[in-house]
Amino acid sequence: MLVAASAFLSSGLSAHLIGLLGALGLPVAAAVGLAALPGVGQSGARLAETLAGHRIRPLGLGVLASGVLLAGMIAGLAVAGPGAIALILVLAYGAGNGALTVVRGAQPMVLFQLASYAEISGRLVAPSFLAAAFAPPVYAAAIEIWGARAAMGLSLGLALATFAAAWALWARIGPTTDPGLPV
Repeated sequence: MLVAASAFLSSGLSAHLIGLLGALGLPVAAAVGLAALPGVGQSGARLAETLAGHRIRPLGLGVLASGVLLAGMIAGLAVAGPGAIALILVLAYGAGNGALTVVRGAQPMVLFQLASYAEISGRLVAPSFLAAAFAPPVYAAAIEIWGARAAMGLSLGLALATFAAAWALWARIGPTTDPGLPV
């Protein structure tokens, strides 16, 4: 669930970010400029994980990353033109997505035996490929039928599902074996 929901969100939002920002009231130049910034958020999150990764374990990082993604999507619902909220949306989207990339690679090593890592990782990531393939047309249909706010609502729902899955996994397994968050 965590991997598929985040892949759907990432693929759909990436494909339509410029158009969504424009429909939320940003001028074209501002929408294009902001749509270039998720990579800055991704790089920043990966740098932070590299520098401080020893302090937070993979399951805790999943909660943190999906929480940042969720915060970005909450901000996305409030975007009404250029400004700080639009910047928060794109940076949090990038940071959450960047950290979740690390999580997707690291969590199976915590959850399963190392000998079966490759096979299990492949099985876990397969649904995300389908989700990523279907996301752009689903987002396009949502935008066309219900509008940009509905697409941001879809993004919020996917981010919430990602966060709930990460939290449930950490709550069930993490506090004792993966103390990545304060208890």
